[in-house]
Amino acid sequence: MGRQSYVNFHSDGTTTYYIDVRGYTDFSNGSFAMEITCAPVTPPAVDNQTCDSALNVPTDGSNTTSDNSFGDVSPFQPSCDTFGSIQDVWFSFVAGADTADVTCENQTMTSLNFNIYSGTCDALVPVTGTCNSNLVAATTENLTGLTVGTTYYVQVWSSATEQGTFLLRVLSAEAAVGDTPFAGFSYSPNPVKDVLNFNHTQNITNVAVYNLLGQQVIAKTMNANQTQIDMSQLSAGTYVVKITADSQVKTIKVIKE
Repeated sequence: MGRQSYVNFHSDGTTTYYIDVRGYTDFSNGSFAMEITCAPVTPPAVDNQTCDSALNVPTDGSNTTSDNSFGDVSPFQPSCDTFGSIQDVWFSFVAGADTADVTCENQTMTSLNFNIYSGTCDALVPVTGTCNSNLVAATTENLTGLTVGTTYYVQVWSSATEQGTFLLRVLSAEAAVGDTPFAGFSYSPNPVKDVLNFNHTQNITNVAVYNLLGQQVIAKTMNANQTQIDMSQLSAGTYVVKITADSQVKTIKVIKE
């Protein structure tokens, strides 16, 4: 009577595996048949599948990478995409000022959609004019009239055939009230044409400038309470500047003319 053995395991998708076939004893030999089958493994979806589990993101303009693949179908249908079921993921941020820039950028997601809300998860209020659908390039919503200290929510979604990875960035200049580590800090001018000047009661140790894609375009190390950076070679536009002093980091938004 024939006998069979089997084994299953998770492959990493790149390693070459070897199979050793042998009989139970030295006299157990002869012909045999082998069948190998492979099946794709569905990785777990990210945790922030609902507003209640929204991932809190920083407001310093840094990138948060996420993926809506393998998520569940959302019951929360945005007003600008009412055709077919969607798979969404949720994020939150706390406004540090009355303005904020929220940027979503495709990676492997072939068509990106996002909407921004105020309120609470059981009573969300869409922020007027921020529902975006069928995006194929980085898109920024410039929010105004925000309430400092209030939590806002960002819903990012696609259809099942368009799901994938994307980047989310939120830039909200921190409110000066209560900014104790940077009391006595100032900078000028803004907008700037060439040289941006910094003054502080503490020694500034590092200044870094980023464009709105999150790419660092200027970096300068120093140890002085007065310093400056030359932005004359940069293209006109909005930049994020991070200043480090006394092991604290302050983020500001600067307009280059």
